[in-house]
Amino acid sequence: LPYSVGSSCQQLGHVMNVDRSWCARLGGEPDHEWIAPEAFPTPAALHGEWQAHAARTRAVVESIRAAGWAEVIHYDMGSYGGPRASTRGQILRHVVNHGTAHRAQILAGLAQLGAATVEHDLMFYLWQLAEGAPGAGAGRSAPA
Repeated sequence: LPYSVGSSCQQLGHVMNVDRSWCARLGGEPDHEWIAPEAFPTPAALHGEWQAHAARTRAVVESIRAAGWAEVIHYDMGSYGGPRASTRGQILRHVVNHGTAHRAQILAGLAQLGAATVEHDLMFYLWQLAEGAPGAGAGRSAPA
């Protein structure tokens, strides 16, 4: 797709880098150094770093008490508008939305290639989990 960030693995690397920046802001930490998306040529190359990132994200989210989601965080977006401020809740919603947008781009690219894709609507996933369906979110065939 012309507006995407390289291969599917590179695009997921981009999502992880952006998530890591926002997670650092949520946790009151300095921004991290970005890992070049080219460092993730395969799913295996991305997997370990993604697992570590997921653990850090869970720890930060769990550390913020309910009232803390309304707290305003000040940060610098550099070339994307300079100094900004958002609530922790707005930042978390942005992180979820950003990841969903890129997963949709990846799924669209895979479908265009004729690959099997997955249902990525949150409600379908939640229904499958509630029903105890094995392989919740498992693949489906690309439309003919």
